[in-house]
Amino acid sequence: MPLILYTEDDAILQAEGDMFLADAGYEVMTASTGAEACALLREHGPRVSALITDINLSDGPDGWRVAEVGREIRGSLPVLYVSASDGDAFRARGVRNSIWSPKPFEWPRLLRTVSHMLAH
Repeated sequence: MPLILYTEDDAILQAEGDMFLADAGYEVMTASTGAEACALLREHGPRVSALITDINLSDGPDGWRVAEVGREIRGSLPVLYVSASDGDAFRARGVRNSIWSPKPFEWPRLLRTVSHMLAH
């Protein structure tokens, strides 16, 4: 079962994501801060199949840094950034071969994106 790390500082969105990802058959780890996400990546990085991260996290490293840590640990880690802003910054700051999705988003569409990322 693929393991997804979902980093989101909005508790409602985090709970919703955890539910949708688990219902889709993924094992899910969640983090509320960039520091927590980086710690989880350092501990479980080789097992993490994909990273979904908000960019603007309320505390500690931002999503850009979380993705960089993930790629330092696992160079081919699929990364999906989700954010209500920063679409323009994605081209300059996003890790190579990653995807950006604007908020708000629909979970069925996002799940298709995750499935596609994991298939390649």
